[in-house]
Amino acid sequence: MKRVALATCIHLPEPDPDEVLLLRALAEAGVGAELLPWDDARRDARGYDLCVLRSTWNYPECPEAFVQWIERVHATTRLLNPISILRWNLHKNYLRQLEQRGVCIPPTRWLRLGEPTSFAAILDQTGWTDVVIKPCISAASYRTRRFSADQTQTGQAFLETLSRENDVIVQQYMAGFEDGGERALVWID
Repeated sequence: MKRVALATCIHLPEPDPDEVLLLRALAEAGVGAELLPWDDARRDARGYDLCVLRSTWNYPECPEAFVQWIERVHATTRLLNPISILRWNLHKNYLRQLEQRGVCIPPTRWLRLGEPTSFAAILDQTGWTDVVIKPCISAASYRTRRFSADQTQTGQAFLETLSRENDVIVQQYMAGFEDGGERALVWID
């Protein structure tokens, strides 16, 4: 029987309604799947035939430790996705690369760590009236907030706080996400 580790984290930010269904389906297919919290130092991926990243939602809190973990897993067993893809996907700079290849992304301003900037100036220069500010290493809306033009002081304070710790993106708020949300694409084979 194949043994598969489904990488997760010790404390999920919200329940995963698909977890039980996935574990049951894998068991019925003859796969011994177990949850493996990446942030539990007492456990590792040795002994598994495969490790699949599933719900490692807290990695933005300590991205260096997460990269070290995926490197250890990569050295121990087969890791999905490949480590090169995981490293590429860690920082939202991948969005810039996709945009350069013709993929549409929300209008975005890119700010480097520590770069002084003005929330009001961004709105003035772009004409945006509603924005989303988030760190470039983020998942599950980690440290992501929405601000309107009348929230200049709180927007500026949040922007300054984030930019002292991370690269930051400021994006025009896209109202369409309220109805449909973001969509993830999964390629198999």
